[in-house]
Amino acid sequence: MDYINPKTSNSGLDLLKNRHKEYKLAALKARDTGQLGKAKELLEASKCIGEAIVNIEAGKETFDPETDLPPPPSEYEFSNEGDPNNETVIAQPPPSSQPVKSTIPDIMKTSIVCTENILARITYYKEKLKEITNDDSKKRRYNRILTRYDEGLRACEHGVTSFEFEELVPPPGYPPLTDRSKLSKNVKLSNNDPKTSLAKPSSGHPIKNKTEAIVELLTKRQDELKQAAKAAKQSGNIELAKTYIRSVLGMNQMIQAAEAGLPIDLTQLPRPPALTDSNSSRPILSGLKCDPPVKYAVAFNSLSGKSFQIVCFFRGI
Repeated sequence: MDYINPKTSNSGLDLLKNRHKEYKLAALKARDTGQLGKAKELLEASKCIGEAIVNIEAGKETFDPETDLPPPPSEYEFSNEGDPNNETVIAQPPPSSQPVKSTIPDIMKTSIVCTENILARITYYKEKLKEITNDDSKKRRYNRILTRYDEGLRACEHGVTSFEFEELVPPPGYPPLTDRSKLSKNVKLSNNDPKTSLAKPSSGHPIKNKTEAIVELLTKRQDELKQAAKAAKQSGNIELAKTYIRSVLGMNQMIQAAEAGLPIDLTQLPRPPALTDSNSSRPILSGLKCDPPVKYAVAFNSLSGKSFQIVCFFRGI
């Protein structure tokens, strides 16, 4: 399984899973003792940890137990609503007849990807960062979150659709950014541009997603190796035929992993039979469309006002 990119050690992931269980148990205990505000916040924290575990196992996020492990439930910082010391306090109505306005913008309650929503969440995390005094681990975690939000803000401002906004850590109790309906007019302009429309297929077949394209590439390479093995056998070169067959069988698990959506290291893909050592150093186009790094996409989009993709190439496959 070397072709699956490792993202974190099993021991670190086990620590995170144990901390996940601790938060669940603490939430149940708080609920049973009538501390509903505390139970709610612990449950929300448990859900966030659970989502992080799924992303780490899928290879979407990295995890360092020394810096990223959440504190134990006993050290969790509760809001006034979830503070166990405030459970018996009865809220008094404000003396004024005017309704009290929340300091949290309404846009944060939505999942819309827009600069206003991202800026509101950046402001939230900056305020929380100011409140942290003696927890260096938490400071580093918040700084990493803010760095990603800054990248997301630039991507949103320049219409970079390849940025994964849904992976930005939402503030507790607020939804992730999944609604891209308002993500930059530049995307619509590039879709209507006559120059860019020429690159679209004229047939009615839908464009393949990355997973389907990778599976197609692997399957095609496996078929090439099968034909090469058959030809080698017919020519009497049994050892070469056996080498090709071993490569064919070895690709079965790689194809299964790709069909499951797991990240594949294409540098371990067996070379095509016709590729000799004399030309193996030349780049070979895979034909897969892929998105460039966000910082480059932002730079090009700011100059041209158009989003774009590049064609990936791999050396020696």
